[in-house]
Amino acid sequence: MDAVVAMFNKALRGQGTMVREGDTVTLTYRKCFCPMQKEGLSSRTLCDCTRGWAKEVFETAAGHPVQAELVSSINRGSDACRIKVRL
Repeated sequence: MDAVVAMFNKALRGQGTMVREGDTVTLTYRKCFCPMQKEGLSSRTLCDCTRGWAKEVFETAAGHPVQAELVSSINRGSDACRIKVRL
């Protein structure tokens, strides 16, 4: 799991972070990366897609079901997108 977190932190190039603390990984993005948002489609439900994406990534890496919670999102008025994944 630490290798997955390190890979994503490298790919994010300072535009976001993943931090693992025990069985929880927190993803924080300082800008919206949603391709649909970039195309001008704006909906609060798009952020649930990002949560689902994170859930799928970590379920695949962990090999078992995980819980993913959308804590905040830029599209919903926050300064950053934050997702907590409980492994």
